[in-house]
Amino acid sequence: MTAALAHRTELPVLGIPVRFETDSDAIMAVVTDTFGVWRAARQSGGTHETTKVHVRLMSHEGPEGEPHAPVTYHMPDRQRLLLRTPGSVGHADLARHDAVAYVTPALVADREHFRYSVVEALTYFVLSDLDRCPFHAAALVRGARALLLAGPSGVGKSTVTYAASRRGFRVLAEDIVWLAFKPRFRIWGLARRVNLPKDAARMFRELADARASLLANGKEKIALPLETTGGAEQLLADGGAICLLSRSGGPAGLVEVGSDEIERALLARVEAGFDRYRDAIPAAVAALAARGGWRLNLSDDPTDALPHLEEMLRTLAEGA
Repeated sequence: MTAALAHRTELPVLGIPVRFETDSDAIMAVVTDTFGVWRAARQSGGTHETTKVHVRLMSHEGPEGEPHAPVTYHMPDRQRLLLRTPGSVGHADLARHDAVAYVTPALVADREHFRYSVVEALTYFVLSDLDRCPFHAAALVRGARALLLAGPSGVGKSTVTYAASRRGFRVLAEDIVWLAFKPRFRIWGLARRVNLPKDAARMFRELADARASLLANGKEKIALPLETTGGAEQLLADGGAICLLSRSGGPAGLVEVGSDEIERALLARVEAGFDRYRDAIPAAVAALAARGGWRLNLSDDPTDALPHLEEMLRTLAEGA
């Protein structure tokens, strides 16, 4: 079976070598579009791990039943993830560091859906077991330091991140970062796209004609590419701090908070999907909150947050 998979590439995704194999030009195009930027990790000094991950994606004929195939996920135990659509199936195994999927041409043709629901889902599931703890936050970066914007779903992480990117801020992540502890604490991310709420046009006039699409998680979002500013994408930071986002009405306002308040806020709610990493999250939160951080109350206009973001990033850069 492996000999028939003529299309092969190895990419250091999140700094870990991942070997992708497929029998399809179309599938390989999605893989390289999704993860090709990680080639830069070889030159950045970011690749230290020797464990190799293997992801095989095979094309097969089958009916998906509808244009936007629904995807279901199931974990029979903590080591395995099963993925299924009406015509496709996938499996990831942490013990073996590999994933395999048989996918229909119809699913592959739904390019963004296939990328998000299958390619990224299987790959990141395996990598998350190799000292890459997923953490629910957006991240802006300046130099080697990252400012993580944390808060519950719907608070405004994506809209603030998009507003910041329009003003030239460098974005490390739109919704998820991956935290590594060995050989030292680092924050990995990749910001290629942003998923905005359906009503984002009322905040950003250029989105007046944008249309929302249904994501695998069942949410309707406006998916947009994030423009890279200031050079190539930044893939990791050597440290950073937390800004807790809240929305209680009134104008935007920033206050400093201590490590205890940050830890209480982040550990009090571990959202669905991230609860699988509950054992690793306290150490991650402690590392990020060690020197304290901030709380930023958001107004109805996401651009009101930009001066406060500048202030926090400047403080981080000066203290590096």
